[in-house]
Amino acid sequence: METISQNGVKPVSIHPENTIRIKNPWSLTVYMMYDDRYINELHDLAVSYARRMYSNYILGIAGSMISDSEELRNALYMGFTYMRWLDNIADEFPAPREEKIRMLRDQIAFLQECRERDFSRVELYNLHVEERCAYFFVRDIAHALEKRGSPSENIDAYLNSYILMIQSILQDTVNQGRLMRAKEFYEQVYWLKAGVLFGASAYILKNEPSDKLLRACKYFGYIWQVNNDNLDIQEDLQNGIINMTYEEVKKNSIDLDAFAPTYDGIVEYLAQTSFFDDRVRLLKKWRRYVEEGIDELGITHRMLIRKYLDRACPDSFSPGDMH
Repeated sequence: METISQNGVKPVSIHPENTIRIKNPWSLTVYMMYDDRYINELHDLAVSYARRMYSNYILGIAGSMISDSEELRNALYMGFTYMRWLDNIADEFPAPREEKIRMLRDQIAFLQECRERDFSRVELYNLHVEERCAYFFVRDIAHALEKRGSPSENIDAYLNSYILMIQSILQDTVNQGRLMRAKEFYEQVYWLKAGVLFGASAYILKNEPSDKLLRACKYFGYIWQVNNDNLDIQEDLQNGIINMTYEEVKKNSIDLDAFAPTYDGIVEYLAQTSFFDDRVRLLKKWRRYVEEGIDELGITHRMLIRKYLDRACPDSFSPGDMH
């Protein structure tokens, strides 16, 4: 078997298990051998993959708000890609719930390890592209914020918040089939799903954000999450995730069992109740919290946030609307 030796690196057999094949969205196959310069190529491929896969509205706003740092923008895309990958495992992977829980716990441990040490070339080659996104996300976020002058405790706070948000995917899987009361749903589930990381995004916008800005970013995350939930009600129910509260079900006489297992017609039924109107009122309350806390941002940032709020906090919801 032919071998190569380069820059003192131990010769490695040219064999499939000693190479990594990365198929990006353009069907490009790249064979990479053990050489330091390819770590940068793995990084660039991860960025390209993430930006191609998840070029969505909310990330576009986030990118516009940190236009001074391409490194930060790319890191956000990679972090979102990893999160979506885990979310898809939880929702769509054809495995028993216990197996999904084990996989998600392994990924949380992997994410902690990304924070604690540098990975070798070989280790990086053996990761899924989404796992590489997670590794480079942690590295790039920390580097970019440190370069900008953010205190180390704020960098740690942001990364801790990201891991908590990832843990919410595990918690969703554990909670499958549970109908929760509003206090637990919003103060615990929503806090982990959106509030904790969106709140910490204030550290991305400012080196020393005020408590008001941290609160505003948290409720911005709540608004984003409600819009996601409203759009995906039927799909979430099919996956055993009940993104509505006990109080909402009781008030609107929602018989979830009557719509199972496909939940066809559930959204149309909800539209005939006060379900969406109540959520519109909730969104408007949260919008006030956001607008009260963004004064310290520049005019462009405030304009982008208000533009999203206009879209995400409508006067009424129609079934299937994307806000």
